[in-house]
Amino acid sequence: MTSGGTDELAAGLKTIVVATDLNGQSEAALEYARKLASGYGARIVLAHGLDPAEYAAVDAVPGRVLSGMTEQARGALGKMAGDLLREGIHSHSEIRQGAVAQMLVDVARQYKAGLM
Repeated sequence: MTSGGTDELAAGLKTIVVATDLNGQSEAALEYARKLASGYGARIVLAHGLDPAEYAAVDAVPGRVLSGMTEQARGALGKMAGDLLREGIHSHSEIRQGAVAQMLVDVARQYKAGLM
């Protein structure tokens, strides 16, 4: 048995995108990504989307509300990134406004992620 499959996985697994909701529901995905990143020397991109569709009752998200949401997300992602760095895992954070599914595809393409 050859290790070709494992070698191919390691070659393609340099970046892992992890979608985070900041509410704890994505913790299992982050934990799995941590284990993979540690084992393969990959970096993690923490991606959080602010979807205006969640505010469909209003024409636009008021600027101060969006600003507050963004600051809250930055703080939470900063803490996650700090935790990862203490484990020796490099990371980057992305906060984007728009449909979350499309945001994840865009982030994965931008960072040439091997896993999402």
